[in-house]
Amino acid sequence: MNLVKITEICEDPDGLGETSVLVYDGFKLSGNIAAYVDRSGTGTYLVVERVKETESGLRTVSDPGSVLFDTNLPQKLTIQEIAAMTALELLEVLAHAGNHWS
Repeated sequence: MNLVKITEICEDPDGLGETSVLVYDGFKLSGNIAAYVDRSGTGTYLVVERVKETESGLRTVSDPGSVLFDTNLPQKLTIQEIAAMTALELLEVLAHAGNHWS
């Protein structure tokens, strides 16, 4: 898997017409699906989402139902660290994520 940049365009919630652009490290999984992480909080926000190819790279779709999976992981992990995990290691991390927030 090759590391890619995934761009999210966020509309202004106040309706003032201002938008913000967020760029995440991620991996294209298959077709139009990618996984990426947001490490701006105290842990890691892991997202699997539908994306579309643009001239500048991959961009989130931002349609209802475009996020296929998301979770907050209590520890700071890069997308490379997550990609290097075995399936069982990832399941263990995900199991602890559920216990952390309950």
